[in-house]
Amino acid sequence: MEGFIADYRQQIDSGAVISFREREITGRTELFGTVAHRFSTYETCFRTADGDFPVRGINSIQYLKTDNSWRVVSILWNDATEERPYRKNIFNLCWKSASS
Repeated sequence: MEGFIADYRQQIDSGAVISFREREITGRTELFGTVAHRFSTYETCFRTADGDFPVRGINSIQYLKTDNSWRVVSILWNDATEERPYRKNIFNLCWKSASS
């Protein structure tokens, strides 16, 4: 995570990226005891001198409850690509078999 943050900080400090924003589009959290999993879709936008570059994708975040707080155990994400397109109904597809 520190490397990811350092890379973005360097891009912002150098002026290559003027601004960055990310928002969650939709998500679902599953809990079992002291374990939680958040699966969500996101939209990110990078603003550079050449314009805005929006990206959508999927986040997968795992949490563990310790004492009275939740701690992030891992964060994974994948940006959508032409080979791996973003689908609005991703949650219907992922949990369809679980509700059947």
